Amino acid sequence: MTKTIPSGTIVATYAIDASATDAAATGTGSANLTVIPPVPPLTITLSIAASSYTTGATVAITATVLSGTTGTYGASITFTLRRPDGSTVIRTASTDTNGKATWNFKPSRKDGKGVFKVTAVATYGTQTASTSSPVPFTVN
Repeated sequence: MTKTIPSGTIVATYAIDASATDAAATGTGSANLTVIPPVPPLTITLSIAASSYTTGATVAITATVLSGTTGTYGASITFTLRRPDGSTVIRTASTDTNGKATWNFKPSRKDGKGVFKVTAVATYGTQTASTSSPVPFTVN
């Protein structure tokens, strides 16, 4: 059985009914249908406290994941950092109760100097969101 819910229907529980008839009998039934709001879209933003660091300093890379305007607890974050030589480092984390996850990256001499770029992807339930562009920082 399928019931079409008109666009703009208010979130609530509604009584619905159905009937079926053949040549010999008629049957009827009723049930409740609960209309729930659509899931707000998932968004992710990245922030880095400074634009320039020295080798060995801690670069706090923070991803903030929101479902609508609310921080999303338990979202899975995949950070991807591209070094100046083009190689990548991948780290995963989960968001806290405020929808934040932080990766403390410490560039070493082997990481090189120059511009590093970070992107992130968040997954929560069936939704996925990714940063629209890399966030850069420089290691001197």
